[in-house]
Amino acid sequence: MVNEWRMEWVPDSGRWGPLPPDGVLGVNDLPEAVARIGLLPGDPVFVSPDFTVDADLLDFVRSRDFRGLERETKLRQSLLTGVAVAAAATVAMTMLGSLTLLPALLGQGWHLDAAI
Repeated sequence: MVNEWRMEWVPDSGRWGPLPPDGVLGVNDLPEAVARIGLLPGDPVFVSPDFTVDADLLDFVRSRDFRGLERETKLRQSLLTGVAVAAAATVAMTMLGSLTLLPALLGQGWHLDAAI
Protein backbone atom coordinates (compact mmCIF):
# COMPACT_ATOMS: atom_id res chain seq x y z
CA MET A 1 0.00 0.00 0.00
CA VAL A 2 1.19 3.48 -0.79
CA ASN A 3 1.52 5.68 2.30
CA GLU A 4 2.24 9.00 0.63
CA TRP A 5 0.04 11.72 -0.77
CA ARG A 6 0.35 12.30 -4.50
CA MET A 7 -0.24 15.41 -6.53
CA GLU A 8 -1.40 14.95 -10.11
CA TRP A 9 -1.95 17.70 -12.66
CA VAL A 10 -4.90 18.05 -15.00
CA PRO A 11 -3.34 17.85 -18.48
CA ASP A 12 -4.13 20.16 -21.35
CA SER A 13 -7.00 19.15 -23.60
CA GLY A 14 -5.93 16.42 -26.03
CA ARG A 15 -2.88 15.50 -23.95
CA TRP A 16 -4.43 12.87 -21.68
CA GLY A 17 -2.65 10.03 -23.41
CA PRO A 18 -3.97 6.48 -23.39
CA LEU A 19 -6.41 5.75 -20.59
CA PRO A 20 -7.27 2.21 -19.47
CA PRO A 21 -10.57 0.95 -20.94
CA ASP A 22 -11.86 0.06 -17.44
CA GLY A 23 -11.23 3.61 -16.17
CA VAL A 24 -8.98 5.24 -13.58
CA LEU A 25 -9.77 5.09 -9.85
CA GLY A 26 -13.27 3.87 -10.67
CA VAL A 27 -13.99 6.66 -13.18
CA ASN A 28 -14.73 5.49 -16.72
CA ASP A 29 -14.41 8.83 -18.57
CA LEU A 30 -11.78 10.73 -16.59
CA PRO A 31 -11.51 13.83 -18.84
CA GLU A 32 -15.30 14.32 -18.72
CA ALA A 33 -15.43 13.77 -14.95
CA VAL A 34 -12.62 16.27 -14.37
CA ALA A 35 -14.39 18.89 -16.51
CA ARG A 36 -17.72 18.18 -14.76
CA ILE A 37 -16.30 19.01 -11.30
CA GLY A 38 -14.78 22.25 -12.58
CA LEU A 39 -11.08 21.49 -12.85
CA LEU A 40 -9.07 23.15 -15.59
CA PRO A 41 -5.85 22.15 -17.36
CA GLY A 42 -2.92 22.91 -15.06
CA ASP A 43 -4.95 22.42 -11.86
CA PRO A 44 -3.48 20.12 -9.21
CA VAL A 45 -5.39 17.17 -7.77
CA PHE A 46 -4.32 15.85 -4.37
CA VAL A 47 -4.72 12.07 -4.03
CA SER A 48 -4.55 10.53 -0.55
CA PRO A 49 -2.71 7.28 0.23
CA ASP A 50 -6.01 5.37 -0.10
CA PHE A 51 -6.40 6.76 -3.66
CA THR A 52 -9.23 9.18 -2.90
CA VAL A 53 -9.30 12.86 -3.82
CA ASP A 54 -9.32 15.19 -0.82
CA ALA A 55 -12.51 17.26 -1.01
CA ASP A 56 -11.18 20.19 1.05
CA LEU A 57 -8.08 20.56 -1.11
CA LEU A 58 -10.27 20.20 -4.19
CA ASP A 59 -12.42 23.09 -2.96
CA PHE A 60 -9.26 25.16 -2.48
CA VAL A 61 -8.14 24.41 -6.05
CA ARG A 62 -11.55 25.45 -7.39
CA SER A 63 -11.69 28.61 -5.24
CA ARG A 64 -11.77 32.05 -6.82
CA ASP A 65 -8.41 32.96 -5.21
CA PHE A 66 -6.61 29.93 -6.60
CA ARG A 67 -8.42 29.98 -9.96
CA GLY A 68 -6.97 33.41 -10.84
CA LEU A 69 -3.35 32.35 -10.41
CA GLU A 70 -0.99 31.70 -13.31
CA ARG A 71 0.01 28.08 -13.95
CA GLU A 72 3.51 28.48 -12.46
CA THR A 73 2.11 30.13 -9.36
CA LYS A 74 -0.38 27.28 -9.00
CA LEU A 75 2.54 24.86 -9.11
CA ARG A 76 4.40 26.66 -6.33
CA GLN A 77 1.25 27.18 -4.24
CA SER A 78 0.26 23.52 -4.61
CA LEU A 79 3.66 22.30 -3.53
CA LEU A 80 3.45 24.51 -0.44
CA THR A 81 -0.03 23.19 0.31
CA GLY A 82 1.27 19.64 -0.01
CA VAL A 83 4.09 20.42 2.41
CA ALA A 84 1.59 21.99 4.81
CA VAL A 85 -0.58 18.85 4.73
CA ALA A 86 2.48 16.69 5.41
CA ALA A 87 3.55 18.95 8.29
CA ALA A 88 0.08 18.86 9.82
CA ALA A 89 0.03 15.06 9.60
CA THR A 90 3.47 14.92 11.26
CA VAL A 91 2.32 17.16 14.12
CA ALA A 92 -0.82 15.06 14.59
CA MET A 93 1.18 11.82 14.73
CA THR A 94 3.66 13.37 17.19
CA MET A 95 0.80 14.52 19.42
CA LEU A 96 -0.81 11.10 19.27
CA GLY A 97 2.51 9.45 20.13
CA SER A 98 3.06 11.76 23.08
CA LEU A 99 -0.44 11.12 24.39
CA THR A 100 0.17 7.39 24.39
CA LEU A 101 3.79 7.47 25.55
CA LEU A 102 3.44 9.88 28.49
CA PRO A 103 0.94 7.77 30.48
CA ALA A 104 3.10 4.69 29.88
CA LEU A 105 6.19 6.46 31.23
CA LEU A 106 4.31 7.84 34.23
CA GLY A 107 2.93 4.38 34.92
CA GLN A 108 6.47 2.99 35.04
CA GLY A 109 7.42 5.17 38.01
CA TRP A 110 8.43 8.35 36.19
CA HIS A 111 6.85 10.80 38.60
CA LEU A 112 7.25 14.52 38.33
CA ASP A 113 7.91 14.95 42.06
CA ALA A 114 10.87 12.54 41.89
CA ALA A 115 12.57 14.77 39.36
CA ILE A 116 12.54 17.76 41.73
